[in-house]
Amino acid sequence: MSLSKLLDFIRKPNISEEIDQDVKDRLARFVVECHTEEVESMSEWSEFIEKGVEIAKQELTARSYPWDGAANFKSPIPLEAVTLFGDRATTEILRDGDLVKSRITGKETPEKKARADRVMGYMNYQFNTELENWRDQQSGLFYTLAAYGVVFKKTFFDGSKGHNVSESITYPNFSVNQSCGKGDSLEAFTHILRYTRNDIEERFRAKIWERVDLFRAEDSQEHKDSKIESKEPEEFLEHHCSFDLDEDGYAEPYVVTVHKESSQIVRIVARYEENDIIVMNALGVARKLENALQEAQERIDMQQQDVMMANQLASAQGLPEQVLPELDTEAVMKDLELVRITPMEMITKYGFVRPIDGSYLDHGYLHILSAYAQAVNTTTNQLVDSGTLANLQGGFASKDFRNTGVKLSVKAGEFTPLKGVTAQQLQTGLFPFPFKEPSQVLLALNEQTKNEARGMTSVINFKEVMGPNAPATTTLALLQENMIPTSALMTRILTAMSSEFRKMFNLNRKYIDPFTYRQVLDDFEASFEADFSQTDIDIVPTANAQMTSQMQRLQMSAVLLEQLPAIMQTGGDPKPIMSQFIDNIDSELTDLVYPADGELSPEQQQLQQQQQEMAEMQNQLLEKQNQLQEQQIMLAKQDLDRKDREAEAKAAKTMKEIEKMNTEMVLNLEKAESEDVKNQIENYTKQVQALVQGLGALNNMNNQ
Repeated sequence: MSLSKLLDFIRKPNISEEIDQDVKDRLARFVVECHTEEVESMSEWSEFIEKGVEIAKQELTARSYPWDGAANFKSPIPLEAVTLFGDRATTEILRDGDLVKSRITGKETPEKKARADRVMGYMNYQFNTELENWRDQQSGLFYTLAAYGVVFKKTFFDGSKGHNVSESITYPNFSVNQSCGKGDSLEAFTHILRYTRNDIEERFRAKIWERVDLFRAEDSQEHKDSKIESKEPEEFLEHHCSFDLDEDGYAEPYVVTVHKESSQIVRIVARYEENDIIVMNALGVARKLENALQEAQERIDMQQQDVMMANQLASAQGLPEQVLPELDTEAVMKDLELVRITPMEMITKYGFVRPIDGSYLDHGYLHILSAYAQAVNTTTNQLVDSGTLANLQGGFASKDFRNTGVKLSVKAGEFTPLKGVTAQQLQTGLFPFPFKEPSQVLLALNEQTKNEARGMTSVINFKEVMGPNAPATTTLALLQENMIPTSALMTRILTAMSSEFRKMFNLNRKYIDPFTYRQVLDDFEASFEADFSQTDIDIVPTANAQMTSQMQRLQMSAVLLEQLPAIMQTGGDPKPIMSQFIDNIDSELTDLVYPADGELSPEQQQLQQQQQEMAEMQNQLLEKQNQLQEQQIMLAKQDLDRKDREAEAKAAKTMKEIEKMNTEMVLNLEKAESEDVKNQIENYTKQVQALVQGLGALNNMNNQ
C-alpha cells in the first residue's frame, strides 16, 4: 500500500466505505474465524473459571446426594483470597490522592522539572476528575484480576465524550489466542461488544459506523421482525489485528468492527500513527516517516535560502528571478520504501500469576484454589453427613416389637411409656444402625487441605510474623520476607498501570483540549504540544510495590525513627522522616503539619526559617560537642602518658634508694659475726629482692 494511502487512512474515522465489498467480505470472514479460534484456544482456561465460580458460589439449598437434605457446604477459601487481595491492592495502590508521578530521563534541568510537574498535574486531574469512575473501575479490576487472572484495559479517544478514556475489559467480553502473545503484548485481540438497537442507530447517524443491513440474506421476515422487537443487545466483534487489504504482501494494523451474526463490517480504522510508519530512504537508512519528511523539508528550506540569495543578486543585476522550490510530499514518499508499521498499542494486559505451561492468559485464584476448595467441600460435607447420621441414630425394629403398638419415633427430651413391653423385648426387638462418629482421619485431611490452600494465597498472619519483643528492624525484615509474594503481584499490577499511563500520555499528545489544559494547570502559557511531545519524561504510578500493608509502612517508619538521633548528629535532615511517618499514619495531616512553601503564611514562613536556623545551630552544637569530646580524650591520654612517665621515674629512683639502703644495711650487719645476725641478713635480702622484682614488674606493666 502506498505511503500516501496509509497517511490518508490515519485521518479518517472510518475507512470501511473506501474498501471494496469483496475485500470487506474476506476481512469479515477472517475476523469471525480468528474469534472462533481464540475462543477454542481459551476453552480450558474458561472452563476453570466457570467451574471455579460454581465451586466458590455460596448456596443455601441442600444437596440430594447421598440423600435429600444432605449437607451442601461451600468453602469460602477462594472468596477469602480474592477479597483480601482486592482489599489490600485497593488500599495500597489507590491510597494516594495523586495516582501519577513523573520521572525525568537524563539530566534534570529546571525546564524539564517544570514540564514534568505540569504533565503530572494534568494527568492526575484526568484520572481523578475527568475519568469519573476510573478509581471505582480500577478497584473492581483488582478483585476480578485476583479471581480470573487477567483483565484488559482499552485506552482510546472517545469521540462521544470528547476526551480520552480507559475502560476495563473482563471475561467473557474478550477473546485472545493463547499462543499469539509475546510476553504481555498481543498480536491480535477481540473485544466483544453488545449494543442495543438504539445504540446501533446512534452510531449509524453519527457516521461512526457504516450503515449496513444487520440481517443475513437467508433470514426470514418473521426472524427479522422478532429481532427488531427483541430488546436483547446485538453482539459485535471489535478485532485488533493486521490484514493485507491491498494484497501487496504486507499486513497493515487495523481495528475492524464486525456484526457477529450477519458478518457485516461496520467500521475499519487505522491502528497506527504517522510516527509508527518506518521507511527506508534512497541511502538504505531506516527512518520514521515523520522524520524522513522532516529531513526532506529541511533540504527544501536550505534550497530556498540558496535561491533567495541568488534572486537578490539577480535582482540587483536586472536578471530574472528563480522560482522558490517547494516540498513535493508525494514525490518524496515515492522514493521511500515501507519497512514496517508498528501497531498503536491500545490494550493493556493486567496479569496475576503466569501459567507454568507458557500460555498467554494468566491464572487467578479460581484456577489455583478450585481443586483445594472442592476437596474441602467434599470432606466437610462428608464430616457433616457422618455427624448427622451419628446424632440422629435409627435402626431396625423386629416384627414382635412392632406389634406391641409402641410409637417408635420420639421427640428430644421426651420419655415414652412402654405398655406391655418387657425389658427383654425392648433389648431384643430393636437393632440400632452401627453409625460411627465422624472420622478423625478425614478431619485431619480436611484441615491439612485448608492449610495448603491458604498457603497458596498472599494472606499473611502478622501475629506469627511479629514477636512480642522483637526489634523494629527484625520485625521489618520478617514482614518484607513474608510479603515477597504479594509484592511480586503488586509489581506486576504497577507495571501494567505504568503501561496504561504511557498510553494515555501518548493520546494526550494528540487529543488534549489546549484551553482545558491551561485552565486545569492555571497556567495560560502552558503548551500541551511541547509538554507531551518530549520523550524525556516517564509516567509511573505513585504506589510502591514494596510497601503492601499499613503494618509494613509503620515498621519502616519505626526503624527510621530509631535512627533519627544518629541522623541529626551527623547533620542529616529529619524532616522527610517525620513527614513520611505522619503520612503513614494519616496522609491528610501531612499537608497540615508540613504545608508546601507556597501555602505558608508570612508568620509560618518566619517560624519555619527560625526552626531551620535552630536546627542548624543544634547540628553545629553537636559537632562542637563531638570536637570537645575528642579533645578531652586526647588531653586525658596525654595526661596519662605524663603520669606514667613520672611514676616510672619515681619507681626507678625508689629502686635505686632501696638498693643503696640494702647495701648499707648488709655491710653494717656483716660486721656482726653472730649466727642470728647472718640469718637475719638472708631473710632481709630475700625481702628486698622480692620488692625490687615487684617494682620492676609494675614498671613493665606501665610501659605496656
